[in-house]
Amino acid sequence: MNADEDMFTNEDTVANMVKLRFLDEPSILKNLERRYEEEEIYTLVGSVLVSLNPFQKLPLYGDKILDRYSQASPSSEPEQPPHIWGLAERAYRSLLCNWSDQSVIVSGESGAGKTEATRRVLEYFMEMSRRRGGEDDFAAGLEGKIMSAQTILEAFGNAKTIRNDNSSRFGKWIEVGFSRAGQIQGAVIHTYLLEKSRVVSLEPGERNYHIFYELLQCAEEDEQLQGELGLGQVASYRLLNEGSTFTRDDGVVDSDEFLHVREALAAFGFSEEDMSRIWKGLAAVLCLGNLQFEEDQVQTSTSVQDGSKITNSDTLLQAAGLLSVSTEDLQAALLFRTMVDARSEVGPPAPLASLGALAAFRRVRWLPPGCSPLGAGGAPRLCCGQGSWEVIWQESGRSFASAAAVPCAPAGLILIGCSEEFSEWRTTALIAYKLHEAKDARDALCKAVYSNLFNLLVARINERLSSAGCLGETNRTIGMLDIFGFEMLQTNSFEQLCINFCNERLHVHFNEECFRIEMEEYAAEGIAMETIEYNDNSECVAMLERRGTGVFALVDDEIRTPGGSDANLLEKMFGEHAKGAYLKRASGREGANCFRIQHFAGQVLYKVDGLMDKSRDALHADLAALLSRSENMLVRASPQFGKAEGAVAPDCRGEAELELRGAEGPERRPSKRAPQPQTLGTQFCTQLRALIQRLNATQPHFVKCLKPNMEKKGGFFVAEEILTQLRYTGIVGLCKIRQVGYPARIPQDEFRQQFQCLCPYRKGTSPGQKGRTVDDLLAALQHTEDLSPGRWLRGSTKVFMKHDQLDSLMAAVLAVRQAACVRLQAATRGHAGRRRYARMRSTLAILRSAAGQRQEEALREAVGKVHAQVVYRGMHLPEVRGAEKVLQRLGEERACDGALRAAVAERTTRALESALELVQGMDPAYTGSSATEAAYLLRQLQLEKQLAEALGEKSQLGLRLQTVEQELQGVEERNAADLRNREERLR
Repeated sequence: MNADEDMFTNEDTVANMVKLRFLDEPSILKNLERRYEEEEIYTLVGSVLVSLNPFQKLPLYGDKILDRYSQASPSSEPEQPPHIWGLAERAYRSLLCNWSDQSVIVSGESGAGKTEATRRVLEYFMEMSRRRGGEDDFAAGLEGKIMSAQTILEAFGNAKTIRNDNSSRFGKWIEVGFSRAGQIQGAVIHTYLLEKSRVVSLEPGERNYHIFYELLQCAEEDEQLQGELGLGQVASYRLLNEGSTFTRDDGVVDSDEFLHVREALAAFGFSEEDMSRIWKGLAAVLCLGNLQFEEDQVQTSTSVQDGSKITNSDTLLQAAGLLSVSTEDLQAALLFRTMVDARSEVGPPAPLASLGALAAFRRVRWLPPGCSPLGAGGAPRLCCGQGSWEVIWQESGRSFASAAAVPCAPAGLILIGCSEEFSEWRTTALIAYKLHEAKDARDALCKAVYSNLFNLLVARINERLSSAGCLGETNRTIGMLDIFGFEMLQTNSFEQLCINFCNERLHVHFNEECFRIEMEEYAAEGIAMETIEYNDNSECVAMLERRGTGVFALVDDEIRTPGGSDANLLEKMFGEHAKGAYLKRASGREGANCFRIQHFAGQVLYKVDGLMDKSRDALHADLAALLSRSENMLVRASPQFGKAEGAVAPDCRGEAELELRGAEGPERRPSKRAPQPQTLGTQFCTQLRALIQRLNATQPHFVKCLKPNMEKKGGFFVAEEILTQLRYTGIVGLCKIRQVGYPARIPQDEFRQQFQCLCPYRKGTSPGQKGRTVDDLLAALQHTEDLSPGRWLRGSTKVFMKHDQLDSLMAAVLAVRQAACVRLQAATRGHAGRRRYARMRSTLAILRSAAGQRQEEALREAVGKVHAQVVYRGMHLPEVRGAEKVLQRLGEERACDGALRAAVAERTTRALESALELVQGMDPAYTGSSATEAAYLLRQLQLEKQLAEALGEKSQLGLRLQTVEQELQGVEERNAADLRNREERLR
């Protein structure tokens, strides 16, 4: 067992490396290795988060883990394990508590996990905004759109490299605006230096941008998409097969990702037609890359030149169709370039003079050999030796091509003014591209189309993500920087120089935040502190960006110099910086066209060949005009295709075409020299300075991403690789300065205002007086043990504290404020309760009065007030229950009274009995006037009925007596008859 291992025999790993007992490289390395083996990929150095790429999925994310950090109090934060969401919570809390702009700066080399870290930070902010009601108004769906923007940018801006399966090939600064309530109000994404060279050139083992493979994979499964674009197999495209690898090793399926990209584009308002234009633009890039050239002798209007020709016309036809330009235009722009001389006062040739009478004349253009003999609307173009002239004018809103106006014209003249004399002309020459120049033109067109699509996507994303004032004064922002990592490839050129310069500048920013400014502040405050050594690379940054003599300035100077060359640039750089320690000549074996720069992360060998062309980044006017005339608006609309002031933009066929003024004749103006466009290097330096200025205005939160191995294997820790990254990222020095230093620095007045609530005021001093001094407060805090010995120092104007001491004080302040809030709430609630009680007593008095007087309207109004003012609607109060009963009784009486009146009006015994039965059912019975009237009427009706019945009975009795009498009379008569009959028989 060696000494390093013995160090950790009886000591567990530490989550914050400033707590290491032995603070040296072996201890730091062993701590990181032990934590990595335990799948603890996050470690703190003070407040800086160190993240190791696990190269595998770990159970480190989820709702429960997110709740653990979002619901943690400041006092419990030191007890939480390090996590990317813990850092995001600190940034979010600082934004709301301090109401100041924040930044999360994610750095590390390619493949260290920067993109994933940025995505997780964004994910946390989205969830916090949603929990605070961030889906209201403009923010509806905004959180999801920000994540969708990540999907789009990763597809179009990320690629597989040797070091990383999802490497960002551009830099981005995502600035998210928050309201005072913590809700997201909008976002803006700034992009930096898209690696356009990757579109046309790949290293072995690398892939082009993800979107190409995703599109092709989906086209294999979608017959409609395949038929629309005419795409082939992945391996059939030169732009893709140079890398000899077509799949990703991280388990991502390209066809699935393509579906996610479509959903993300739809979320930003891209219609199916818009997406079709995007897919056509991507397919056009692939087809352009497959164009093949060979040397050829080209006949121009003036001479025979060494040129080239396209051998696969079918591919040319397909590319032109996808770009929505004519085949002749595309062929001419790839094989010829137009040279335009300065204006001359030479008049037109005689055959053209007759055209001066055409008042509606608009434009004339010269067509190179091989162009279609048919012009607009099928009208023939005018033949002229090796070329032809097309004369176009407008009449009654229609365009016509003349077939008889110009019998001939000298080649190489372009009409640029329109007056009766036709006095302004320019002399032109048509130059054929040599074989390598034609290939360069093809590659330049591929890069231009792709970068145009990328820029338009970013513009549309920002249009949908931002709202008026989302980053204004009323809101605060959190910016996230996900920038390309330091690169040291086999062949390093302009892109690597810019990327490494950016990392140099960010490393200076990190050093200033963590080392230099801190040491200078200790000295200014009169605090003795041991000097901490760190990798100060400010001189290297100055060598690269210094005005006049810096490397980028020398590149611009050589570009502006007539006859400038890469060789002259190399000699200029050696002449200016030969005595410096950062730029050196390459050895003979490495090549005479190379130079070395000592970066903070190590020496990098750069190749000077092509450095100027890449910095110039100029698309020839012929190619720019070609794209500007495309019917595909996503290909056509791009700021980079605008014409420079005073320059003539040739037609997309290599023609010269100019819009002419009206027949009244142009005003003569002296020619002006066009301003020099900014080079790509200058633009990048300007953008980087603006970015650093923005970062300096924020409170930074650093994430240092480390790559544990170069094989991209999970659970594999290579100590040498980590140690190299630890050294050049400054982690070792940061550990030391965080251990011995005091990173929290608060002005004394601010310290007194912030922490005076922790101690009671002196006797006789009211809280409104400024009687407590900083000395009194510090003494009181020591007495209460809120300040621990050795964890703080007092400077001349500031109080310095370690992070744990500051966290302890903030937790104590939070506890005091919470207790004060409780007291304030108690007093407020008591006051509000007393007011509610007084209003309730007044309402109850009205209630009792109304109930006693049986005033239903007043009673109902009083009950409504009690319901609104008292909990449980006041049903626990006897007055309210009694009033409810009175209201119920009054309602019943009103119903009875209505029924009684209706029965009285009907004057039927049944109705009156039913109504009175309802009255008798009430407890107590209803005794109103209507009840008395109904009872009297019922009695009256009953007596009348009885009388009628009696009279009826009397009448029936008379009839019965009469019947009896008649019956008796009949009996008597029968008896008399019987007697007579008997007597007669006796006789």
